[in-house]
Amino acid sequence: MASNLKALLAAAILTLVIPLAQAATPTSPTKVPVTPAKAAATGPAGSADIKGTDTEAADLSRIERYLNNLRTMSARFMQSTTDGGEAQGAFYVARPGKLRVEYDPPNKILIVSDGSQVHYYDSELGQVSTISLSDTPAAVLVRDNYKFGTDVRVSNYQKGPGAIRVTLEDIKNADAGALTLTFQDNPLILKQWKVLDAKGVETTVALSDTKRDVVLAPTLFEFTDPTKGQAPFGNN
Repeated sequence: MASNLKALLAAAILTLVIPLAQAATPTSPTKVPVTPAKAAATGPAGSADIKGTDTEAADLSRIERYLNNLRTMSARFMQSTTDGGEAQGAFYVARPGKLRVEYDPPNKILIVSDGSQVHYYDSELGQVSTISLSDTPAAVLVRDNYKFGTDVRVSNYQKGPGAIRVTLEDIKNADAGALTLTFQDNPLILKQWKVLDAKGVETTVALSDTKRDVVLAPTLFEFTDPTKGQAPFGNN
């Protein structure tokens, strides 16, 4: 039972970095006080037109500026599954391209993006999986620059008391999936992300103790495959 729960939690967090079609377990969405869903206006090419309402245009401009200025970040995360399972850990970002997700014990999962590849390591099973960063929704989160309507499409915008939610898609790689970011407002702080795949599967990860512009050791985003050189059955 414990191993099955662990597998579900790993699959849920990996929807950010592993192609979404592989995810099978949706999570319960975190409640955020926002207004009913409102799709962002789109131009002829389907890119977001941030010239809608004055409030929307101002908010999207603030978010674009926030993301462009956010070069490093650390946070705690909480992940919940629909069957009541929970996991938590630490999350680090160094843009462009680098992120690290560490599960707290007893889970033994580590996810590292070194800038081009995303590595998933299960130390209990002794297994490593690697995929190109550009093929994942994480590429939107750790991209170098944000230019809404040109590089990134804003497909949805919602606002409520103290919160703003936007859904972002990479215009050049729509197959990577959509990433919905929820921000605390005034001051603007990233609090949550949600990933939605073509099958409607959702995964939500809530952040806390978020710190931006922190000094992060380069070694956090380096990955050496610990399984290389191991003999079959663990014999040396």
